[in-house]
Amino acid sequence: MPKATVQQLRDEGWRVDQFGGALSPSQFDAYLGDLLAEAGRWTAHHVGAEYALTPSPSYATDLLARAELAFCASRLWKRRASFFDAAGTHDLESPAYAERREYLAHAERMMACAESALADALSALGLPTDGLGADWAGMASGMVETGPYPPVTQVAA
Repeated sequence: MPKATVQQLRDEGWRVDQFGGALSPSQFDAYLGDLLAEAGRWTAHHVGAEYALTPSPSYATDLLARAELAFCASRLWKRRASFFDAAGTHDLESPAYAERREYLAHAERMMACAESALADALSALGLPTDGLGADWAGMASGMVETGPYPPVTQVAA
């Protein structure tokens, strides 16, 4: 369960009419709820078992909620750019292209804010922050190929 709420997303300024207004307010709230659930899974993945055990209210909970809100804002900026594309702006029209490019830049900045807030939350919980921002989150894998020849254990003199 995410630490942030739909009301907090609305308080950040996200409205149904920014995406064409095709949804009713209750449908848009359900959409935001699904997005918050995804953000909750993202933060829980990085925090681990401590996510469910974080006391509320606390500074760490506030930081986790801030990370989830920024994660959602990143997704919403990307979806706003997609809506803008779907509205028929093509051919690199100068003002329209610049506006779309700014939406995508906002999305990148908000994801950086989400990762920063998550790093602060991890620090507040006393958890390591290394590997944050990488999809692999501390995991490494590799493969060794020896070729067609069997491995040699001794070198001829």
